[in-house]
Amino acid sequence: AARWIPDLLALASLTGQSALAGDCEQERSNCAGLCSSSDASDWSGQRWRGLFDQTGAAMNASPETRYARTADGVHVAYQLFGEGPVNAVFVPWWWNNLEAAWEEPGVAQFYDRLGSFCRVLVFDQRGTGLSDPVALNALPSLEEWMDDLRAVLDAAGWNDVAVIGHGDGGLMCLLFARRAARSEPEHWC
Repeated sequence: AARWIPDLLALASLTGQSALAGDCEQERSNCAGLCSSSDASDWSGQRWRGLFDQTGAAMNASPETRYARTADGVHVAYQLFGEGPVNAVFVPWWWNNLEAAWEEPGVAQFYDRLGSFCRVLVFDQRGTGLSDPVALNALPSLEEWMDDLRAVLDAAGWNDVAVIGHGDGGLMCLLFARRAARSEPEHWC
């Protein structure tokens, strides 16, 4: 079941790279621990130096991509990474691609920091990224995307999870959390 964890849900308010790019001093209150004092410095390229090896290739290799199968037979791509006492599912924008996301330095840094204090599951909803495609005349509903979330949680063996949404992924997290709170209220503070 999903659980209300204020510290992790504060991350849901982050938009794009707003907590990772720009003037970090202004964003510090929204950073929820993602920014360090050194993050307030130069974003013109100096900060990216540690994220790449000497060839310019990203040092953060994408975790193994796995596939869960939904009740209606759709294969949903997901990845697991990080260490910590909490299971957190991160639901990105609908146009995500799991493996390509790690090539974006800001996303890789966000994932690395999130994974430094919790176990993270991230996935591509049906019709996006590495998951099964869908026909344009049969675009998935929010409920079908929630089924995708349930399928990857089941595949990972996770019952207790914090949900973190980015952009329209936040809408799905809210609906998922509301349904989980109604069906299993003992997991909610």
